[in-house]
Amino acid sequence: MPNETVCKQHLDAFRTAKIAKNVMFGLLLLVMLAQIAGFALVYFFDVIDYAPELQNRLSARAAPTSMPAVPPAANVEVRAGEIYLLLKWGLHVSRMLAFFCSILFCLVLLLYVNLSIVSRLGDMAGFISAFFWSLVLLAVLMPWYKLFPTELAQGALFNLEDLIEQTRNVKNSWTAGRAIPPEQLILYFTRFAAYPLFALIVLLVCQCRFMHGYKPIGQLVRGQSDEPTTQAGVSL
Repeated sequence: MPNETVCKQHLDAFRTAKIAKNVMFGLLLLVMLAQIAGFALVYFFDVIDYAPELQNRLSARAAPTSMPAVPPAANVEVRAGEIYLLLKWGLHVSRMLAFFCSILFCLVLLLYVNLSIVSRLGDMAGFISAFFWSLVLLAVLMPWYKLFPTELAQGALFNLEDLIEQTRNVKNSWTAGRAIPPEQLILYFTRFAAYPLFALIVLLVCQCRFMHGYKPIGQLVRGQSDEPTTQAGVSL
């Protein structure tokens, strides 16, 4: 009976920790998709090209020829300005949220490793692998450029100001026809496309490795939930 009680307590702990893990995973997935979508909207879909805030920044730091040749309609400027503000706050919030959630995600997976060691339940190798990949994710999301101010030491997270600062040097409609060096394009797409995509892949790998470790526990949890129903059927 004591062993059965301890086992149930361990299963309850696993279930509680899984709720926290699912919340962190869901938030990280949403914010990483938001970062990728923000880059695509700015570079490929030109959603803020006519925003007054962007035009003021370009005109202050570049020649007037970098401005749109044809003045946009008033409603186009208003809509672009609204999207500009949405992206500004959305990317800023998603950047902070992703970094803090990645730390909590690592801690929750570390808790799973400890629970698996103590209870001897679940696939320990799966939990350890998921924790290792979560550390890789945290390293990818770290703002390394604040410690190492170089082109390569960046990170997968960015805000709208970072995106505009780099896009103004590589986007044809913003550069007034200037020649763009290939290495600058490579660094740009690595910073704003490859890094976030890599972080998203690492996050999905974490989830897959976690599910591999949790599968035996899930079977025990389902068996525990079916036990009262079976006992009730026998008593009837």
